[in-house]
Amino acid sequence: MASSEIYGIKIRVMTNDKMKVIAAAAAALGRGLLRLCAADAGNGRVEITAYAAAESAEALRRAASGIPGAAGAEVWSADGDPVLASSRGSADLLVLPTDVLLYMSESMGDMLGPAGAALSFHVAYKIGERLMDVMSSAREPRELGEAALYVERALDVYGLGDAEIEVSDEVPVRVRAVVRPRERGFNEASAGMVRGLVAGMLSRALGRPLSVGSQTVESGVARFELVEGGGAPWRAVPGRRDFLWKIDE
Repeated sequence: MASSEIYGIKIRVMTNDKMKVIAAAAAALGRGLLRLCAADAGNGRVEITAYAAAESAEALRRAASGIPGAAGAEVWSADGDPVLASSRGSADLLVLPTDVLLYMSESMGDMLGPAGAALSFHVAYKIGERLMDVMSSAREPRELGEAALYVERALDVYGLGDAEIEVSDEVPVRVRAVVRPRERGFNEASAGMVRGLVAGMLSRALGRPLSVGSQTVESGVARFELVEGGGAPWRAVPGRRDFLWKIDE
């Protein structure tokens, strides 16, 4: 059996039924599909961006041709993949090993309480901003949903876990995320570090800051929300040491 490689693919489909396009793309790309997002492209079209494993770029194009209404496909291999480009020791980016980041965040939380968790968030936020800069230099995300796809794949590639990131079409923008750890579960401090990384990456892509919303950790799984605007106006909930944060009114 031929070995497979991971490719990125972008397809424009002549319909405005986003959910129908997502279902058709998932069926056409089959078991090799890793990540997928869909965005309105205007003029009655939906644009699909996906990562999928395939034997070749041509094999992936053939699979994508099974999507009704598909109008051509742009495919890129690992050489043009923004996430892999950022993980190859770029001279422009120093990324600490993820186990070091997790240990650092948990240690700061243990030693300094909420102040340590906030510092961990700050450090991860700055790393996330720079990470998106490097990804964008390889391939610019064309809209925030595509940037969220980069983030999902980055957390996967860097070994932090399997993420599901939902970006709303509301104004202000709201981001909801669920991150399931690869190995041991998150605690409140390490989940906050992952949240900082996500916030930094998406803030850079959005061009405006994302503030901290709610965060919960259940059975090691992190769930959190980010809200557009206002810099980073977070503070500890008075009387609490469990690292739950809320937006200042």
